Amino acid sequence: MDKTATENTSSQAKPILQVKDLKVYFEMNKTVKPDESASFFSKVFPKKEKVYLKAVDGVSFDLYKGEILALVGESGCGKSTTARGILQLHRPREGQVILEGQELTTLSPRELKKCRQKIQMVFQDPYASLNPRMTVGDVIAEPAKVFRTYKNRSDLQTALIDTMKKVGLEKKFIHRYPHAFSGGQRQRIGIARALISQPEIIVADEPVSALDVSIQAQVLNLFSDLQKDLGLTYVFIAHDLSVVKHMCTRVAVMYLGRIVEVAPTKKIFEKQRHPYTQALISAVNVPDPVIEKKRERIVLQGEIPSPLNPPHGCPFHTRCSKAQDRCRQERPYLEEKAENHQVACFFPND
Repeated sequence: MDKTATENTSSQAKPILQVKDLKVYFEMNKTVKPDESASFFSKVFPKKEKVYLKAVDGVSFDLYKGEILALVGESGCGKSTTARGILQLHRPREGQVILEGQELTTLSPRELKKCRQKIQMVFQDPYASLNPRMTVGDVIAEPAKVFRTYKNRSDLQTALIDTMKKVGLEKKFIHRYPHAFSGGQRQRIGIARALISQPEIIVADEPVSALDVSIQAQVLNLFSDLQKDLGLTYVFIAHDLSVVKHMCTRVAVMYLGRIVEVAPTKKIFEKQRHPYTQALISAVNVPDPVIEKKRERIVLQGEIPSPLNPPHGCPFHTRCSKAQDRCRQERPYLEEKAENHQVACFFPND
């Protein structure tokens, strides 16, 4: 894939997917500690009040046809919840998800079903995402049956065999059950299931993190080959930044439910503007002992704040060495600080 061409045209082309101020909150009950003067029953059965865990708190980005957009960040920053919010597996509290001009958040389940053919998901855990009571053929063919992608059973069978071949699965596996396969083979089954309904967008939620290192490269190469052959567009969630550097077009860095920096992959790895992105990139090992020895590692102090009670102002100010009074009082929003480079920071690195 020509990353440079994609970077140059993305600002001019019309996005295939737009996510605008997406918020996904989870309602929880918090126990209210009774006063010392409270009655016995109030102490035994304390009151509970509703609080909201702000898993995704105002995420916005555009996705362009043919690109691979990476979502990266620490565990718990909201990457997977963002993915599920895009597919409406978690209904957003606020915001918009616009797929080819159609707003998904306002659709009924029946209307949403028609749109889901265009956007499919590959899940992180290949063991938990497959029904153990269904054969491989039934697992892969299920989306095509739901969406009625093919006219008859013969066309479906042909498409099933062809899709299995594309992901490296033999025809003889059709009648076997998931327990008979390795983790890498199961993930290939999950990829085939996502492909058979002929989607335009694939959301891959850390698709190789549960696999052995020896298998990861094979699955990643498969994603790249499918993207080139079928013209797919990916939202690729990953922890491993070396994987992101190898195969993604653009990178969106998330922290505490918000995107703090978006830029083409080359720019992100060469010149980070947000302090959090700097710390994230500095954690990537360089396969050169001389460079690695001289390189400065940025170690963040403190823990990630709780999404139940995020800090006021910039969510990163509690761990940022450059934080000032404005950071503690105001929330920075994504702004273009350079060409094709957006940063949510009042004092970005130039």
